[in-house]
Order: sequence, then C-alpha cells, then structure tokens
Amino acid sequence: MAQTDLFKILSALVLLLLAAHLTGRLFRRFRQPPVVGEILGGLLLGPTVLGQLLPQVQHWIFPKQGPVAVCLELVYQLGMLLLMFLAGVEMRTVFSRKDGRTVGLIAVVGMVVPFAFGLVATSVLDTSDLLGPAGNRTALTLVLACSIAITSIPVISRIMLDLGIARTPFARIVLSVAVLEDIVLNVVISVAVGIVAGSTTNGFGLASELGIGSANASAVYHSLASVGFLALVALVGLLLRRRLTASGGPVAPLAVRVSAVLASAAACLYLGVAPCTAPSSSD
Repeated sequence: MAQTDLFKILSALVLLLLAAHLTGRLFRRFRQPPVVGEILGGLLLGPTVLGQLLPQVQHWIFPKQGPVAVCLELVYQLGMLLLMFLAGVEMRTVFSRKDGRTVGLIAVVGMVVPFAFGLVATSVLDTSDLLGPAGNRTALTLVLACSIAITSIPVISRIMLDLGIARTPFARIVLSVAVLEDIVLNVVISVAVGIVAGSTTNGFGLASELGIGSANASAVYHSLASVGFLALVALVGLLLRRRLTASGGPVAPLAVRVSAVLASAAACLYLGVAPCTAPSSSD
C-alpha cells in the first residue's frame, strides 16, 4: 500500500471519528440521543452534504474504489459487527412471556404494513435504474420492501442506553418487537440473496459447493440456512449461559468474545446469511 493511500485512510478515519464525536456531543447538550448526532456526522461527510458542496474533496477522501475504499469498508464492517455485539449484550433479557401478546401484535402490524407499502411502491414506481448486475426485479422488490419495514436494533438499543431507559419495560417491548421483525425480514432478505445467488456463476460458500444453482432451490436453501443458523446460535448461547451461571465461572475474556463474533460473521458469510447488513450491489 502506498503512503498516499495510508494517509487517506488515516485522514478519513480521523474525520469520521471527530464528526461523530462532535455532533454526538452537540445532541447530548440539547438532551437528545448522541447516536442520532453521530449518524448526522456521517451524513455531513458523505455524498449528502460534503459530496454536494465539495464533490472532488469528498471523492478524494472517500473514494469508491481502490485500496482506500477497501480498507474503509473493512473498518465499517468491523464497527457494525462490534455494534451488533454490544447491542446483543444489552438485550440478553429482552424477551418476557407476559409481553408475548403485546409484542406479537405490534410486530405483525409494524412489519406487515410497511412491508406491504414497500411492495406497492416498488410496483408503481420505476425502479429500473436500481437493478444490479443480476437484473432480478423480484429480488430488488424484496430488498426495497425489507428496507422500509426493517428496524435498526443497534441504533434502537443505543438510543435506549443514551436516554437511560434500557432496563425499563417499554424498552423491553420495543427491543423484543425489533428482534422478531428483524428475524422474519432477514429471512426474506436471504430469499432475495438466494434468488440472486442462483443467477450468478461466481458463487461462494456452502450453496455453491452443494451445486445449488436454480433460483428456487437457492431461495429455499438461504431461508433454511438463515433460520437454522439463528436457531443454532440461540441454542448454543442459552446452553453456555446456563453453564456459566451454574458454575459461577468468570466471564470470557474480551479476545474470546471478539473471536466468537468474528467467527460467527465468517460462518454467516459461508452459509450465505447476511451477518449484519443487507446486500446492496448484487440484486
């Protein structure tokens, strides 16, 4: 890597951290969730603001291709994985049986209505410019509908933490609804990924090794892989938690927990399950 590329990477990271920190502090000053300000800081440095005012500067610092873009994308993905992990740590006691009816009703309404709106909107609007290399309109429709209906568990949990209400019954219900919605919608996203993966020839992972090539078979595989992986991880986590609670053993070191997060993400990629973000370039 050239020194110029390294300079760009370091400069971009410094700008991102400072923008997120400063806008977060500004929002905290006005008693608003700092995470909203941190998101705003990213928007200020992105194509939305800096790209409109100084497009050449924005492209120089945040290029779309090359080693700088690859390194920044890696940092983004690692940050998202760690944020998801921290959100999961705060959500260990989310579900409660007494909230089952309320959570189920809110989840159904809060998911079905926006998802149906997304399906109608994509059928009415011209989305031909959004089609990716695969050119599959069904996959694009599913992804756009999911993007409207899906929630952001890390952002919700951060807002709860910033406001100091993460341990309240209200937060428990909201996070339980978000978890249920995201599980269902991630299965739908996996179906879209399966449809696209079935139409490509440079597949990677277990589906490619099994020779799954048709769109229907690929969609079924990705649905089963998503549900199976989530169920397996939940079962293993429950067993480990019970064992640690019963033995009173120490909490796993940070290196072990981070390794588990990275291993789980790698397993997701191999199985064809989106580890933390929805696909955006292949539908």
